Amino acid sequence: MGFTLHYKYWSNWLVLGQLIDKPRMPTAIVTGASSGIGKALVRVLVSRGYLVFAGARRVDSMQDLKLLGAHVHSLDVTDQDSIDAFKEYVEKHLEGGKLDYLFNNAGVPCKIPGAELEIEDAIYCYNVNVFGVMRMVGTFTPLLIAAKGKIVNTGSVAGEVPMPFSSVYASSKAALHSYADTLRLELAPFGVKVITTKTATVRTGITDNRGIKDDSMYKIVEDGLQSLKENTENSNPQDPDEYAKDVVNIVTRNPKPFFYVGGGLWKVYVVGLLPRSMVDSFVMKISKLDQIPKRLAELKT
Repeated sequence: MGFTLHYKYWSNWLVLGQLIDKPRMPTAIVTGASSGIGKALVRVLVSRGYLVFAGARRVDSMQDLKLLGAHVHSLDVTDQDSIDAFKEYVEKHLEGGKLDYLFNNAGVPCKIPGAELEIEDAIYCYNVNVFGVMRMVGTFTPLLIAAKGKIVNTGSVAGEVPMPFSSVYASSKAALHSYADTLRLELAPFGVKVITTKTATVRTGITDNRGIKDDSMYKIVEDGLQSLKENTENSNPQDPDEYAKDVVNIVTRNPKPFFYVGGGLWKVYVVGLLPRSMVDSFVMKISKLDQIPKRLAELKT
């Protein structure tokens, strides 16, 4: 009898000890996970033992991630009801109600002339790139506080470097940078860190192909604008998986609130060193915007 009680006593403590010592699987949410950077982030996180919740509007495009072991669920960051449904799904599968990482990656390019845009296009761009992030942060902050987690936003060097036809997109990313810079102070007392990438070129295959409208005042230099677009997109773009590895390596350590990542970063550094007037002159020449007065005059003669 004594041996049996003694055995049960130590067996119970052994089981309890195993339960206490069992490490919790790190958790992450990735938005915009159906392609490009988002899909690459999910692949890298899953390969490193994370419990990953991948969200995007096109669930059918995430089935490969499901096969890898990620949880996939419909998510539209412009729709609070969709976000609430996503949260409900996450909470059902989350260990201890703790979320370690929220990767706000969903975004749209929205490359359109600032003076010729349809305001609905600009509103949609902000709805995804800015307000979508705000909705996700507002919804998942309690789970992040519980884990003393991190919010990782996919920003862009476009928010710092002016490029023709990027006024809406660039301003949305600049707004995201500013929002994140203040949010990090507001969440610091609760142990949540806010980190934002300033992403350069990445080979995602995602681009805005709307082009110049036939009645646009820029139609006369369409060749130059196409040249500028190709020059930007082909600026030594980084492979998405390599980009994702770099991002995960940095944010899982002790990262700064902002960091540069992606291909062609040397150009970003050079632009930061040069006088703005010199950068503007270079961009105007490549895009041929500086030739508009001359070409208009030629049309009149």
